[in-house]
Amino acid sequence: MKICSVRDCENTSVARGFCNKHWKRWRIHGTPTPAITERMRGSSTEEKLSSYSIPIPESGCHLWLKSVNHAGYGQMYFRKQVWLAHRVSWTIRRGEIPDGLHVLHQCDTPSCINPDHLFLGTNHDNVVDKVMKGRAKGLPGDCNPRAKLSDEDVAVIRRCSNTPEEIAALCGMNPMYIARVMRGTARTDVK
Repeated sequence: MKICSVRDCENTSVARGFCNKHWKRWRIHGTPTPAITERMRGSSTEEKLSSYSIPIPESGCHLWLKSVNHAGYGQMYFRKQVWLAHRVSWTIRRGEIPDGLHVLHQCDTPSCINPDHLFLGTNHDNVVDKVMKGRAKGLPGDCNPRAKLSDEDVAVIRRCSNTPEEIAALCGMNPMYIARVMRGTARTDVK
C-alpha cells in the first residue's frame, strides 16, 4: 500500500501518488498543497487578488490561480456574490465599472487580472474585439477569420461537376465537408 506523496500526509495514495484529498486539490487547482487553496479569512480583497494570482514576466499577465468558470475566467466572492476576478481587479484598482460597460482584456487571456491589461468597453466593443482576435464563433463566410473557403470558392464548388473527393484533394480539405458544401447543407450563407 502506497502513501500519499505530499509531505506529512499519511493517507493512502489513490491517483498520481496523492491521496483522495490531495488528488482532488491537484485536479482543481493544479497543486496538491494547501498554500494556494486555503481561504484567507479576514484578508482584504487586494491581498486576495495578489495571493491568488501569479505574474508571468514574459507576457506581463497576472494569472488567476483559484476558481475559474467554463470559459477560463477567474471568479471569486466579492460583495457577497460571485464576480469575475478581472472585474474585481478593475473595481479595486481603477474604480467602479459604469453600468452597461464590460471589462475587456487587451492580452486576450481570460484568467489575467492585471489591470494594465484591462480596459472598459461596450458590448459592441467586446464583439468587435472578439472578431478582430479571431475568437468569434458562428460568423458567416468571409467575415469569419477561420473560414477556409471564401464565398467565391463556395460558389465555384457548387457549380463544379467534379466529385467531392477530387475537389477536396485540390483544396486540402475533408471530402465530407466539400460534399456538404455542394449540397448546400454547409455554408448556407452563400447562395
